[in-house]
Amino acid sequence: MPAIAIWSPEDEVLGTVAPLGLAAAAGTALVVDLDRGSSRYPAGPTLADLAKEGPAREDLSPSRRGVAVMGNGGIDPAQTMDLLRALIDGWPAVVLRLPGDHGGGDGA
Repeated sequence: MPAIAIWSPEDEVLGTVAPLGLAAAAGTALVVDLDRGSSRYPAGPTLADLAKEGPAREDLSPSRRGVAVMGNGGIDPAQTMDLLRALIDGWPAVVLRLPGDHGGGDGA
């Protein structure tokens, strides 16, 4: 399914709000915060929680229309590549929020 990675190196407000706006525009989407130092999206299970405990079936696909948000929880995204792929495969759209100091390049 479609996934997009976004970051804003010079505007923290935009870096927080833009992923939510992109997800809302998709209709039904999951926002995943890949910034391990961030606490921007504190509600619900985090990426670190899912990596530690394993995802439940309801984590891997939407149970209703709308936007779901998953905070990082302090984990390095490189440790969650299989989990991220499963989330991307199961959701109609995924927005990945990268840290503001992300270098971009081919992996963006």
